[in-house]
Amino acid sequence: MTKEPDNVFVHIMNLPDGTNEMVSPNEDGTYSIFLNAKLSNEGQIKAYRHAMQHIARDDFHSYADVQTIEAEVRREAQALTTPPVLAKYIKRLERIQRRRRKIQRELRERTKALEELDQIIEIEFFALAEYQKLYGNDL
Repeated sequence: MTKEPDNVFVHIMNLPDGTNEMVSPNEDGTYSIFLNAKLSNEGQIKAYRHAMQHIARDDFHSYADVQTIEAEVRREAQALTTPPVLAKYIKRLERIQRRRRKIQRELRERTKALEELDQIIEIEFFALAEYQKLYGNDL
């Protein structure tokens, strides 16, 4: 493993579940990396490398949203560890996942529209029943 830079301090502590690491730029130009003590050694090494990617990319001065930054870091890490033969399949899988999310979103919207239509039909059914009770079956 390479020598840790002089401007990075690592702290191992209990972090909330689902949080592997946190990085904080300090006022003196150094960085503090907080690793989750609940992770295995391998998990802590992976989290450390992830944090170092953020430091190397200088993500702390970026105006991009966190999700975009994390996606870019994951893609870069994946490109370093993924054989080129698999990269095209991973891109295809990502396209399929995006398309699946789009279809699920459309399905939720259509389900909501159908529920609203059911409410309208139910209201009209009761209105028709009330009309028939008051005036008979002659429409």
